Formats: sequence, C-alpha cells, structure tokens
Amino acid sequence: MKLLEEILDSLPAGPAVEEAYVCSFDVAVRSAQWGLSSAFRDPCGGSQPAWVQAAGTLVGRPAREVAAYALSDRLLEASLGMAAVNSLLDPEQFVLHEINAAQLVAEKGRGKRVAVVGSFPFLERIRAAAASLRVAHRPPWEGREGVEEARRILPEAEVVAVTGSSFINHTAGELLALCPNAYTLVLGPTTPLSPVLFRHGVDAICAALVADPAQALPCILQGAPFRMIEGMRLVTAFRNEGTVR
Repeated sequence: MKLLEEILDSLPAGPAVEEAYVCSFDVAVRSAQWGLSSAFRDPCGGSQPAWVQAAGTLVGRPAREVAAYALSDRLLEASLGMAAVNSLLDPEQFVLHEINAAQLVAEKGRGKRVAVVGSFPFLERIRAAAASLRVAHRPPWEGREGVEEARRILPEAEVVAVTGSSFINHTAGELLALCPNAYTLVLGPTTPLSPVLFRHGVDAICAALVADPAQALPCILQGAPFRMIEGMRLVTAFRNEGTVR
C-alpha cells in the first residue's frame, strides 16, 4: 500500500468533514471540496463487517483522519476513505483537460496491445481500435485474485488502463508496478487527482470532479450509478505537463 500511504501523507491537515454520504453506488464527502468514490461492500456472510464502524460521527472529524479509512480492510470503509482523500486534493495544481477517458484510451491504444483492469462500458470501443484487448476484472473483494489475473496480461501491454477502484482493495500500486514500460492511465470516479501517481509511472490521471453539487447530490443520494450523475466534470491531467504549483 506504499502508493496509497504516500497519497495520504501528502494530504493537508486542516479541513474537517462537513458532509458525508454513503449511498448505493457512490460515496460523497465534503471537506475542502466534494470528493467521490465508488461504493464497494464486502459480500454478505464474509469475514469483514459490511458497515462503517464510525457511522454517525464523521461530520466534524478531520478529513485527513477519515481519509485514513482508505487503508481499511473493510471495503465500505475504504470507499469512504477514498472519497475523503478526493475531497482534500487540490485540482488547481494541474493543467486539466476535459477529455473523456474512453476517448483517450481509444486514441492511445489505436493499433496497439491494450490491457484494461476493471469493468467499463466502453470496452467494445477500445476493442475496435486496438490491435488486441485483454481485460482483467474481478469483484473488488477478490483483490489478490485480481492481481494474479492482471499479472498475466499487463507486462505485455503497450497501453494499460487501471480502474481507480483498485485503491479501494489496495491493489493499485501492485498493478502499476506490473507495467513500467506501458502508457498507463488511471480512471474512474475513485481516481485520486494526486501528483503522487505521476511518481509511480502513471501517464494520465482521468478523474471526476463535482462541478455542480445541486445537480450531483440528488443523483448520488437517490441511487444513481456514476454514469447517470449530473453536474460532474470529467478531467484528465498528464504527467508530461506536470503541476502548476
């Protein structure tokens, strides 16, 4: 979890949690800004409790303290932690481009060997553009099995797209280490917009920002999956452009 720990160490200490919502598909936390994450849960009957132990006491806590839940072995707590992480990251430190992640993966992967870790609705579009497409996808509670599956396909890929949800089951760092020579993207609502990812070889960070909370929150609270949430801004930061401050 070295990558995740580096991100946590980089977070500011000041802001407190002002709102926190754990919903059907997404988690939303407001501190310095709104931060989102996909909401994952451990399977019923599993060894881990499926709830957030500190539920009801989150508001007013230091957001950095709640962000540390990202290290939890409980998937729902880790989801909450990643939303808190994203609520503390400053998007203004990057040159941001409003580029759809599917478009970027298709462009970078045209005629190349592409590997995707995660489940995305645009896979057929990538398959049509790429020389080959291999997909590794396991349920989030099968973290180790997912890494072993990825180990078979990532080293040979020229372009790799990794779901930001890999931070929730603590496999992100391992996955990125499997493809040091590939053009690598991390994408999805859980993706932390942090320069730490650039230091770990990520070429493009494709993240989601809440542009209009009045539009986004009703969708989140009423059970909309991410692709149906209104008021979002999909942005990409590139390693070769660095940060502006």
